[in-house]
Amino acid sequence: MTNPQRVFIALTSLLLAPCALTACDDPSELEASDETTTDDDSERLYYVSSTLWDDPDISVCWLTSGQATEKRWVREALLGQRSWAASANINLLGWGSCTGSETEGIQIRSGDQMVTNFLGQNPAGPTVIELDFSANTQQHWTRCTSNGLTREECIKTVALHEFGHALAFSHEHNRPDTPASCTWSPQGTNGDSTYGEWDADSILNYCNTPPQLSGLDRRGAARLYHQSVRPAPVSGDFNGDGHDDLLCHGTETGFKWIDYASASGQFLGTDWSRDANWCNSATQRLFSGDFDGDGREDLLCHDFQAGFKWVDYANASGQFLGTNWSTGNAWCDNDPQQLFIGDFDGDGHDDLLCHDSATGYKWIDYANASGQFLGTNWLRDA
Repeated sequence: MTNPQRVFIALTSLLLAPCALTACDDPSELEASDETTTDDDSERLYYVSSTLWDDPDISVCWLTSGQATEKRWVREALLGQRSWAASANINLLGWGSCTGSETEGIQIRSGDQMVTNFLGQNPAGPTVIELDFSANTQQHWTRCTSNGLTREECIKTVALHEFGHALAFSHEHNRPDTPASCTWSPQGTNGDSTYGEWDADSILNYCNTPPQLSGLDRRGAARLYHQSVRPAPVSGDFNGDGHDDLLCHGTETGFKWIDYASASGQFLGTDWSRDANWCNSATQRLFSGDFDGDGREDLLCHDFQAGFKWVDYANASGQFLGTNWSTGNAWCDNDPQQLFIGDFDGDGHDDLLCHDSATGYKWIDYANASGQFLGTNWLRDA
């Protein structure tokens, strides 16, 4: 089953910067000093495209050896369901040791600072992120101490903050429309373009306290990167002829196109399409599986923030005409929980498995005879 990353449309409040300057100053200096799609705000959409990454596949490598635990924390943060990468449909690949021959991509090293050397895609070489893995890292960033974060939580928060800079986003409190109530002085490189209103809850805002991406952070990354990333494809035997087909899902509009495989397994173009707004919110992802056991793959839309689900069962022709069943149960709705599809009990109905990568916990919701999901049937806290 396919677990596609998604691209969403919505407004954000990020600054984009085209300059090759550091994103954050020395940390010691810093201490001294729903199913919703918003309207396109094209009149205020001014941004510099030259530093946005032009390829959704971005290589990531480590410049420092050892520290396996801290590296795992960073990877979990940057690949989580509420991460920049998940929202922008960016694939972070590799994660091994740097070879020294890299000419692009993102390199991460541990040091005594929290800084990114370039805002966005560096035309002169890799974009480098430095993170502080020291035992006292919480004291090096005031947001960690003010929120009582553990060392793991602090490292994950800082990784998300700095990776925002690596995607070309400047500090939110540097914006020219920052209200007087935010008294932090500008830090690092200013952007030259704003998109949407000032976001008090952005992880890039030093006047913010929540240590995670805001909804506008995620939606903004998705909107600003939607031109340069691939669509979200889903595969499955939608018409039940024994051949897997291709479904292209418009993650901004909810539109769908299906190219049914020919008898020889070839794809010759769109055979069916539907221009309906379905599963196109910033917090929703599309999955496929034969949930009702009729031999045809169905579509499930999962809201990973609320845990809600909507199922569109394929009709006899392998078409999708809208929601047939839905649930408002909050299930698999916490980061870093991830949803997986599979027929785990072998009854011919695909089931849902929720895995928490931080704790290892697993929950399974077995599809009933009607292809519905009513809650956890089995769990393991290991």
